[in-house]
Amino acid sequence: MKHKIFVISGPAAVGKTTVSKLIMKEFPQLQKSVTYTTREERKGQAEDKIMKYISKNEFLTKIKKDHFIEWAHVHDNYYGTDKKYLIKKLKNGPVIMNIDVQGGLQIKQQFPDAILIFIKPESFNQLKTRLLKRMHANFDKKDFNIRLTNVKNELKLGKKYDFKIINKEKQIKQTVEKVSKIISKELSID
Repeated sequence: MKHKIFVISGPAAVGKTTVSKLIMKEFPQLQKSVTYTTREERKGQAEDKIMKYISKNEFLTKIKKDHFIEWAHVHDNYYGTDKKYLIKKLKNGPVIMNIDVQGGLQIKQQFPDAILIFIKPESFNQLKTRLLKRMHANFDKKDFNIRLTNVKNELKLGKKYDFKIINKEKQIKQTVEKVSKIISKELSID
């Protein structure tokens, strides 16, 4: 039996990390991926995947050595998924990945049966408000503007995903339930 990959993507501050964390609690058989990044570590923030923080030069060297199954330049930083680790994990069971839209589409090219789930904001203004709240805690105005600029492209690419789910304000439970139904069906769990 070939195990599935579930990819959860969406714009910054849409709630995809929260959704991923709650889904992993509900489906303990889902394994985490390993992400390498050049971004700064966010203190006091629990990740939904194993994060490795490296320099830009180290990242570019890993690209040349074909270390990543997918990688992308997002929000002025590089992100990539460890290829050997992912393949090893897939032998043991299904994997969940919280990665950007570019990376999700790269995974779909290599694993056509991967399930891509795109988390959308209720509105552009809702996402802008969430980003503004996050700006004060995690990043500056420059990062805010970069993320806001990237939203339109991410929403466009998200149309290529298998499933699109709107994460309505203060309705994370309903969003998680929708994602849960998709995963249950794909894993044949009743």
